[in-house]
Amino acid sequence: MYDLKIIQTLLFTLLLVPCQVFAANSEKFDTRAMPPSYGPDTQIFDDPRYAGSRIDKCLYSGGDRQCGKPAADRFCELQGYRESISYDLIERAGNTFLLGSESKCRGSSCDAFRAVACRYRVSSGGDQVPDRLYKTPEHNGAPVSECIRQDRDCGSKAANRFCRDKGHGYAASFRVESSQKRTWLLGDAKYCNGQNCKALRYVRCESGETDSDNGFYAEPSYKGKRIHRCVTKGNKCDQKAADEFCIINGYRSASQYERWRNAGPTIRIGNGQICSKQSCDSLKNIQCSYDPPKNSSGDRNQKTFVNPTHKGYPIARCMNRGERCDQEAVDEFCRMNGYREAIAWQPAEDIGPTVRLGNEQLCNKRSCDGFRDVVCRR
Repeated sequence: MYDLKIIQTLLFTLLLVPCQVFAANSEKFDTRAMPPSYGPDTQIFDDPRYAGSRIDKCLYSGGDRQCGKPAADRFCELQGYRESISYDLIERAGNTFLLGSESKCRGSSCDAFRAVACRYRVSSGGDQVPDRLYKTPEHNGAPVSECIRQDRDCGSKAANRFCRDKGHGYAASFRVESSQKRTWLLGDAKYCNGQNCKALRYVRCESGETDSDNGFYAEPSYKGKRIHRCVTKGNKCDQKAADEFCIINGYRSASQYERWRNAGPTIRIGNGQICSKQSCDSLKNIQCSYDPPKNSSGDRNQKTFVNPTHKGYPIARCMNRGERCDQEAVDEFCRMNGYREAIAWQPAEDIGPTVRLGNEQLCNKRSCDGFRDVVCRR
């Protein structure tokens, strides 16, 4: 018969070892347990990684860091899921990857996800297509361009068009490749082979009504980067920059916006210049509107031209064929009518034939684009 004290010692040792291991790790791990499954449309990712590094618990390192669920949601989106429903953390995980800024957090203070649970969100509509993330979306064997037409209708318009073509309602988010490549223009139905051909890196499509009439942009971007608070360096800042962003996206003005400090790097939408510092300020939560800009109401020095025409034809969006479009075209129209410049305009698609103000040539096709209205200022 074994000695009772020896047995007690052995049992105590066996119980102590796991407790010591748990104690050694408890300083580093969030010990919340995750269930093995949340259902058929869920997936738990243990020790999730991106580009070989653990995923940081925050999207950004400065400003609005967006930690926890926003970062977990972004990881799930990149894996083809709709959102995260739970996650565990590793404290002081070493070098991690920030999915928002696409940079690394280096040092002992960086926290990471130990596990993330992701799930789809399927629409309840009978014939609607479930929400989906498309990585490197393609059409006709080529990546989808960030523009619907050559150098026009870019960003959210192209992402929305892609989602609608796939049977979804609209694009909830998207990102643009930084490098140039041969892409497919969904509106022109041809390949883009110019110097400014960039592709959509990913598009997250959702079901339901399109958000194009809603006009709300929580984290607005242009050419894949957050928009700077000024249109050009030190000029046309805040409200004017928000107005310009809305104009680019088919609206006439911004009814509200918020300033986002330390959100860099950002891009100035007036000239495409990059503000590369982390301290660069951006704009967020922009609500776009079809109303005239706030500073145009009741101003006698301004006039709105509805369905602007020249020699009996709607004016074209370009001065010459494919050249000097939008701002230059409406500026010329305003000068021809005794005003100094155009401060806002609303594009109109497929209203041809139209007349080009640069050479007064006609664009005879029904697909020729023009303007719904133009706001001129003396």
